Amino acid sequence: MSTIINVISATTGQENFSMGSCKFHLFFSPSSKFRGREVHIAVAARDDSNPSVLAGSFPELLPAAPGYKDSLGKWTSTRYQLEEGIIVKLFGLVSRDGERIMASQYLQSRGTGALMRISMNTVGWSQAQFQSVSISGRFDLLSLKEATDIGVLTPPNYAVFHLPDYAGRVFKTEILEEESASRPTTITETFTNAEGKTYEVTRTRKRRALGL
Repeated sequence: MSTIINVISATTGQENFSMGSCKFHLFFSPSSKFRGREVHIAVAARDDSNPSVLAGSFPELLPAAPGYKDSLGKWTSTRYQLEEGIIVKLFGLVSRDGERIMASQYLQSRGTGALMRISMNTVGWSQAQFQSVSISGRFDLLSLKEATDIGVLTPPNYAVFHLPDYAGRVFKTEILEEESASRPTTITETFTNAEGKTYEVTRTRKRRALGL
């Protein structure tokens, strides 16, 4: 594993109440650099063949509503160790008051990135364990195009849920600490040689700060 290890904290799971339900999950997303299949991050952390995701603490299992039966759902709070550059997908769904909304957001682990917290309001039942759940860590938010450019595959029928309008309705993003270095930008250019053969060249450059 890379010498750069980033730790994220996450509370994932679901709740199912008469007034509504919600889900909040995190998935390992394979890319050009990190191969495999898309699985829940907890499954990836248990997979010895995927050393780029490790469990960083023992999971704490919590009922969706203390004192009520397990069928109402449960939450798992834990930490994970991610290798630099790994991609994870955050998924959120909330169904209440006759409305069902969901969204997905790709995140890329980066040790010099901003420390962020991304949260989602739960159904809002007064007896619930949480009124909101979240993940926090140092990463970059990736657009669908940025994720696609580095080899992440998104089923076409789910692409719409990665649009900013959907994420803005489901997730709240807070920057707890600013990034310590700018995120490199990967640029792919297409060239045609004298023989008419087309080829691509990919290069990376640092992003310049605004106003410079």
